[in-house]
Amino acid sequence: MTEKEEVRKKSNLLLGMILCLISHFAYSQADMQEGYSMLETGQFSEAEVYFDNILKSYPTNKTAKICYARAMGLGGSKAEALEQFQHLQEHYPGDFEILLNLAEAFMWNERFGEAAQLYTELLEINPDHFVVNLGYANANAGLKNNQTALEYIDKSLVIEPKNANAEVSKKYILLAISSEYRNKLSYDTSMMHLDTILAKNPDDREALLNKAVNYLWMDKPFKANKVYQQLNDKEIEPMESTIGLSYTNVLLHQKKRAREYSKMAMELAESPDVTIKDKLRASISMVNALGFSRKYEKAHALIDTLMTTYGNDVPELILARGRMHVWDNETDKGLSYYHFLDSTYAPSFEVKMGIAEAMRGEKKYKASVDYINQALKIVPNQPDAVYLRERVKDEYRPKLTLDYMYARDIGNNFAHVKQAKFEIGDNGRFRSFVHYTHRRLEQVSNENYATQMGIGIGTKFQAFKQLSFMAQMIPTKSVDRDGSSIRNDILLDVGMQYDINKSQTAGYNFVQEAHNYNADLLRSGIVMSHHKVFYHIRTPFKIGLYTQFIATTQTDENKRNLLFASLYYNLSEIPFIKFGVNYNVMTHLEQYPTLYFSPEYFIGTEGFFNINNIERKKDKVIYDITIALGTQSTRETASESTRRLDLKLGYRFKENGHIFLYYRNSNASQSTVTGFRYEAFGVQGVYTFGKKTINK
Repeated sequence: MTEKEEVRKKSNLLLGMILCLISHFAYSQADMQEGYSMLETGQFSEAEVYFDNILKSYPTNKTAKICYARAMGLGGSKAEALEQFQHLQEHYPGDFEILLNLAEAFMWNERFGEAAQLYTELLEINPDHFVVNLGYANANAGLKNNQTALEYIDKSLVIEPKNANAEVSKKYILLAISSEYRNKLSYDTSMMHLDTILAKNPDDREALLNKAVNYLWMDKPFKANKVYQQLNDKEIEPMESTIGLSYTNVLLHQKKRAREYSKMAMELAESPDVTIKDKLRASISMVNALGFSRKYEKAHALIDTLMTTYGNDVPELILARGRMHVWDNETDKGLSYYHFLDSTYAPSFEVKMGIAEAMRGEKKYKASVDYINQALKIVPNQPDAVYLRERVKDEYRPKLTLDYMYARDIGNNFAHVKQAKFEIGDNGRFRSFVHYTHRRLEQVSNENYATQMGIGIGTKFQAFKQLSFMAQMIPTKSVDRDGSSIRNDILLDVGMQYDINKSQTAGYNFVQEAHNYNADLLRSGIVMSHHKVFYHIRTPFKIGLYTQFIATTQTDENKRNLLFASLYYNLSEIPFIKFGVNYNVMTHLEQYPTLYFSPEYFIGTEGFFNINNIERKKDKVIYDITIALGTQSTRETASESTRRLDLKLGYRFKENGHIFLYYRNSNASQSTVTGFRYEAFGVQGVYTFGKKTINK
């Protein structure tokens, strides 16, 4: 029995005693104190027998009839009790006490509308009657007319200040109003009503739990964590608080703490007083904590143990199994569990959201949005669902990217590069784009310059989850400083990418580009054709290896081969931190050192460190910093030290766009075509159209 139900039961007992005694003082033929004591102590079946015997001796005793009907109702025979009071009302038309009891009987049967109507009539007779005001408040609470309920509960407390039953009723009315405002995303008003409860009792269980939920809806897991810690430290709600602490630590990316609190919850669940439902909740919190730590084998092993104990058909365990598969990028397996639950049981918010997450992993974005909308019909305005819907829609919303860069090197080469790219998608399978580039190249002085313009038109096609294709055609025009045409080209960029499994990816690209680092190179008319092959493997141990081989042919008959390998370790996810070693080997068939960097053999090695929060869509200030130190050498030159710095700092505004300032500096020869040390400054803005701002 919940606290609210227990309070309602005690309230009914007290109200019943009041009503019976009122009737007794008004009309008494027998001493029925023993029966009153039975009602007061909850001996309803005994009280029913007692008053039935009284009525055999005194069949017209109104007090005995009222108390007999109340004993029936409080004992569980609610419909029969209502019928008794309706008969009494017919026998005693207009009797105030009978009407009060009849209204209460309507409340027992959850016929709140009829109860409210009857209380309205009684208020017209006696507007200052405590029981009538209390009953009318509770009836409106049952009808979810919570503002009216609050008005009349306050009125009842004016009549009888500090009445315990009225105070408890007011608490639950305030909780209901707070929940209404939370569902409307009016968090300040919701918190205000919770604080009204906590002002009288700072350790109120329900108010604190609701405050924690509010903070979770507001995307403030740190504050929710503090509330759960208060509940835990003061032993107000040990089970709920430890499960809550595990969840908030998951959100705070404290993996070890999340597992520790889940372990505590499972230990608490060993008590014989804990329900099976709470035992399952504690164990599933551990499953989730293990999954968050990417310990999927242990998570599945725990689910196996739980299924042995509680059965294979427990929906909560089937849901947990599906969730672990989806988190582990085994979306097809996860969907099989989710679809079973969706077709077998009543609509569930968690199941709908699970399917939506899996559909997103399958890159079926419109289907994902459809299931999120179904989930929001079950829990309207749920912030996590609204946020996920916006993220998924971003996959096919129109997007505009603008970029300006100024670059220079110690060889007196300067470049001004302007770019604009507009993308639009359809269901996530096709994403087409137009990409305009304007590059002004200057050498030594502003008198030696040339310009290149290009408009790329292309599309990306997601054939299915593992396989995608990309194709782009880029008509370009190169113009000399006097306005004469250098050359016109139609360049190609086509490729494909295939996810071999959840940890391995491979791909191929054919890319054409003009040698356009400086004005002289652009005038040379050299076009490069690159054949790029890459392979990327990611291990469960946070170690990854990315390798790429590029074979290049040029229109000046030169050929270049380049091998790049990057061995790295992912240290952290929030913020994302990665460090590792990059290795380059480059060869050229012919050497043209006066025109571009083309050593017969080049080798470069560097250690790098990267930290960024680019994927943290909720962060306002965003950054991406890479620092690298290494060495490089050719057959003609001795080994020398290198450095590379890449800084990006930006601001995300209203969740539908961001702006970046960036700076690059490097003396690594492979960084530029000429081999000179260079630096670049730039600004980039990205705007997503049609994006809804989320009130979190």
